[in-house]
Amino acid sequence: MTLGDWALPQRIRNRNLRWVTILASAIALFFLWLDLVSSFGLGVVLGLALFVVPATVAIVYFISWKYDVLEVRRDGISIEGFRGSRSIPWSEIDRFEIRGSARRSLMMLTFRPWADQAKVVLGNGSVVRIRAVQPWRGFTMFGKIAVGSRTHTDDVVAWLNRLQSRAGSPW
Repeated sequence: MTLGDWALPQRIRNRNLRWVTILASAIALFFLWLDLVSSFGLGVVLGLALFVVPATVAIVYFISWKYDVLEVRRDGISIEGFRGSRSIPWSEIDRFEIRGSARRSLMMLTFRPWADQAKVVLGNGSVVRIRAVQPWRGFTMFGKIAVGSRTHTDDVVAWLNRLQSRAGSPW
């Protein structure tokens, strides 16, 4: 079954988490290499700390990327995470939301990185955050400049809202 260009079921992951994993792993490997082969003499404690901190970040973000998944199915959605999963049928969903591109800022991304993740608003008024759906940030200045523009994630949220509006129809 398809709606637009995407077939169901569809599994969506947050690619920001994947890229933080890759970046932190590269930094950890660099510090490990620097400590082992250089004559800087960083010492055991500093050398281990410079390796362990980015390695820990890489592990945490890899686990988040692996487990934080939005699965879109014909009967509803499943929000999966490290602490469990939650299935929500289309009949309980009122709409999907994401912070508008005009309201995304570099300060928000720096101090509240979860604020631009998508949310599902249920019929009873409660809101569930979807960690798997988040605009791409990038790690270059070009990525930071593009923060305020429309992204693929905005299209995903629009697609989810179209699916939700068709939930009562025979697809």
